[in-house]
Amino acid sequence: MQAPSSAMVVESNAEVLSGLVINQLATAGAPFIYGATAPALSMRTTCILYVAPESMAIQQALCDLGRFYDLPSWTIGGSSDSSTLDGQWAAEAADSLTLAALAGSTLVHDLGYLESGLQSAHESIVFTDELVGYVRAYVAGVPLDDLETVVTEIRAVGPGGDHLARAHTRKHYREFWQPSLIDQWAYDHWIADGGKTLNDRLTARARELRSQPPAFEPDPSLVEALDAIVSDALSA
Repeated sequence: MQAPSSAMVVESNAEVLSGLVINQLATAGAPFIYGATAPALSMRTTCILYVAPESMAIQQALCDLGRFYDLPSWTIGGSSDSSTLDGQWAAEAADSLTLAALAGSTLVHDLGYLESGLQSAHESIVFTDELVGYVRAYVAGVPLDDLETVVTEIRAVGPGGDHLARAHTRKHYREFWQPSLIDQWAYDHWIADGGKTLNDRLTARARELRSQPPAFEPDPSLVEALDAIVSDALSA
């Protein structure tokens, strides 16, 4: 798909820039975010593919262009082309979110989407929230600003020693990312805790969140106005 992919980058870039021109003609100096996404089309199924490798590569190229124009960008991530909460969904949600972050996207959109944006699920949104923590910890990288201190610490412990009781360890061990839904225990502990699968844990967490009162509710007049817009559109 090399030629179609490059053509999509060129065409998408032209479309975004034309939108930028219209945006600035309407309101000079208005904020603008570069749409760095152009999902590939499957010639076998005619489905738009959010997480195909070509789609991810196109996003990378468009993010590069957004930086070239000194514009913030938005991309797709934490999504899947799967139609259900299966292994494909989990793999694609993780892959697409990581690749969007590595592309340097300013805003990652469509978290929790399935079937190329035609479906979503509470469990998928909860899982993607967990993945966001994972990806943020990854892209933060390894701090290298205090190498002298850590080398001194290694020398102080010496061969055959351990760092578990050291003050340096007690000070920094909480800096490691701590998941709430991804399992990192040994098998025996996992069995003793009920042997719950990832989907089991996601379902329980989604149920718990749905049982809580909403943190925000729109003004009733706004809801009424939105309902009227939808009703007018459906009756048109």
